[in-house]
Amino acid sequence: KTSAEYYNPSFDYPVLIIVGYFALLIILIIIMQAVSIAITAHFFQVCKKEDTGSSVETGSYFKFFTGTNFSKVFLLSLATFGISIIALLMCYFPIFYVMVPLNLLIVIFAFNENLSVSDIINLSFKLGNKFWLFVFGLIIISSLIAQLGIIFCFVGLLFTGFFAYIPLYYFYKDTIGFDDVSGDDQELISDQYSN
Repeated sequence: KTSAEYYNPSFDYPVLIIVGYFALLIILIIIMQAVSIAITAHFFQVCKKEDTGSSVETGSYFKFFTGTNFSKVFLLSLATFGISIIALLMCYFPIFYVMVPLNLLIVIFAFNENLSVSDIINLSFKLGNKFWLFVFGLIIISSLIAQLGIIFCFVGLLFTGFFAYIPLYYFYKDTIGFDDVSGDDQELISDQYSN
């Protein structure tokens, strides 16, 4: 090959290969997003257990891949992917709007496993619409703080990465709350965070 061939590669690939590549890419994105939703939902349950001192069994990080939650995780992943694509196709700016409900979707799913996928999406959009600016600010600030792990040669991201989700947990706790927390525990939690 001449040097000109190395610098000017040919992009004459068959259409079938290009379509197959994009289909594989979309499938991998949806699978990775489903794994992320399941792990993050479990993280929220661990936060609740530590915060309230409850004896909720948190199980393994992949407990959301069992039983009825298995289909819900993949349907939520498909819905999140579809909503994001539609928002991007609408001149990109709507992605900032749907960013808030899509982040709330995971925390709502974590504590309301019995709700249907459409109910979870509707609730996340209703809550997101009501407190959009507040939650958007929380997401931006906590994400910037979570990136401080980069200072420690990227290894610190292992310790600061999930910090971005903690404000969403407290937002959910203060707006919707938990049904299974007793009155005494709820008063203790309210007193602790009112100071």
